[in-house]
Amino acid sequence: MYLGQSVKMRMNFVGLHCYPYKNKDLGPEPLVWVGLPADVNPDGTVQRSDEASWYTTAKYMPYGCYAPGRTGDYSFGGSSLFPTNNFGPQVNEPDDFPMPKTPEARAALINRTGRMLNTVFSEARGMGVKVAVGTDAPLDIPNGVQEQLNAAGMDPENPATLRQVYQGMFTRIKRAYPVDFYWLWEFSGAPGS
Repeated sequence: MYLGQSVKMRMNFVGLHCYPYKNKDLGPEPLVWVGLPADVNPDGTVQRSDEASWYTTAKYMPYGCYAPGRTGDYSFGGSSLFPTNNFGPQVNEPDDFPMPKTPEARAALINRTGRMLNTVFSEARGMGVKVAVGTDAPLDIPNGVQEQLNAAGMDPENPATLRQVYQGMFTRIKRAYPVDFYWLWEFSGAPGS
């Protein structure tokens, strides 16, 4: 609906920013998966993933907007708008709140997100809308990925390692969903990062 309305208003670009931060309050978010090329399957799914989640009613929001809560406690009839007490994006499974709890669930969330974005971005492309996804620079490599790199004898601070991580990210994007641009955002100074 958003894309259709944008095209009616003669807009032709949508860009999405992702927080890959190690800080669990801000990310990592499942828009852009961070990892190595060897962990990306030919269809764009991933074999492993760090924790990831978009905001849900069960997740703390560090900018002072809200604390975790139950939708059943919302006032003025707001509780009747939600089917469950924990609510978030459709890619989340009931056990994903506020974060997926097992390695398999983490990879599954990333893979569901990739399928959803493939549908949306393919539709955007069909409408002539250009799509960009991106992260802050410098890249904040999530803790689980850093542990994987260290276990493989790779230094997360080494530029050659960082190139391999970006290659993994771009390989996953290329195979999972169509985009026209990858953009780098200036670091926003998020709390705790």
